[in-house]
Amino acid sequence: METVKALSHFLDLNDISYDKSTLYAAPFSLSLAEYFPQEKTSIYVYDFSANQKWEDSSYNTFQETQKIEAVNLAVVFPEKNHEQASYVINEALSSLTNNGVLIAVAHNLAGGKRISKIIRDLGGVIEEELSKNHCRVVMARNGCEVIPQRNQVYKNDFGYWSQAGLFGHDKIDRGSSLLLQNIEEEMTGNIADFGCGYGYISCGVAAKTQHNINKIYAYDNDYRAVKCCEKNLLEKNQNVDFEVKWYDLTQAPETDFFDTILLNPPFHAGKKTDISLGKSIIESAAKSLKKRGVIYVVANIHLPYEAVLKHAGISFDIITTKQGFKVFKGVKQ
Repeated sequence: METVKALSHFLDLNDISYDKSTLYAAPFSLSLAEYFPQEKTSIYVYDFSANQKWEDSSYNTFQETQKIEAVNLAVVFPEKNHEQASYVINEALSSLTNNGVLIAVAHNLAGGKRISKIIRDLGGVIEEELSKNHCRVVMARNGCEVIPQRNQVYKNDFGYWSQAGLFGHDKIDRGSSLLLQNIEEEMTGNIADFGCGYGYISCGVAAKTQHNINKIYAYDNDYRAVKCCEKNLLEKNQNVDFEVKWYDLTQAPETDFFDTILLNPPFHAGKKTDISLGKSIIESAAKSLKKRGVIYVVANIHLPYEAVLKHAGISFDIITTKQGFKVFKGVKQ
């Protein structure tokens, strides 16, 4: 992991003493654990998989930044999304005690070159920078007593609660919209939204088929998405029972349980395209479907999910292709 290697190199070059530290959005790494012992470190993490690994290693983890205590060292792994990077850096700077140290690290292809500007714009004072392993490491201190807080969750122009850093946070995703346009008007039983994001598909399903659904189950690996989806379903849905879960969908949440699953699989991991992620989620969905259960999948037209569906025991048709997307309707055999 290039960011961890770059940070480790920086820490080896600089003797930084601290009493308490918080790692923000940190990937799990045994190398990081060597530099940041459990008794002095807490982890702010919204990725379910990373959270499990940190907890399994006996670290205290948090998903809401207001629960993090003041520290004299904050280490940030900002996202590629500029707004979310600004938010998490701002939170880290705000958490520092007087004369506390901020270290931010990101790959150059994921916004590393703009970290310094973000920190300066938020009132931080840059002390040192390092380029290593195609990454940028920046050390700074909080340069003012009060750094203006930014709003974490907001209502986008389409009336949904959302947050910068979520997939398509400020828009209606075209693939999700196409999927919703092509599902059956009347679905019944237990319905699942795999990778729910801020809840556009779940809310749409509730509005279209509300009289026949037993329950909607919405899942996402991102804690922020789960909270936004829950908020949107509470506000927009008055009649359908629902449950929103923070979960790693590369593992099947149920077995032979759902009547219908809707899926717009992610195909990026950080800065890279990663088709294997969507493949794993489709396989989990197939395991979670009842026999003769129905799955709808929307994907970019170039993504080779046909073989994945077939291997998972799903017979399918491509029911539409439009605007660079294809929608599969499949049945579990």
